[in-house]
Amino acid sequence: MTFTDESFFTLSRINETLVLDFTCDIDFTNATAVARYLVAIADQNPGGKVVADFQNLAYIDSAGIATLLQVVAHFQSQDARLIFCNINVQVQGLFEIAKLDEVFTTADSLDTALMG
Repeated sequence: MTFTDESFFTLSRINETLVLDFTCDIDFTNATAVARYLVAIADQNPGGKVVADFQNLAYIDSAGIATLLQVVAHFQSQDARLIFCNINVQVQGLFEIAKLDEVFTTADSLDTALMG
């Protein structure tokens, strides 16, 4: 199964895991719409695992961070798991400075995220 929302990500399924391959940055211009999509994915997959591949995500601002916090909390309320992988050095540094690496589940690669 593959679905493309040209503005945000490509969605595919690898075994029982949904993989979101982000095709854009997350900032104030799209954070609300990204949140809406991700909440809907959590609602459709209670108890499931979703991997957000940030390989093509170069930038995230405070609105994007707030969106990820909201979405992670929603996934948890659905007993679902959201794992972020392939995070670039700048975004990973931001996560570490803000101590979000203690809140978010991350993996170095898609393969590692799929195993986790």
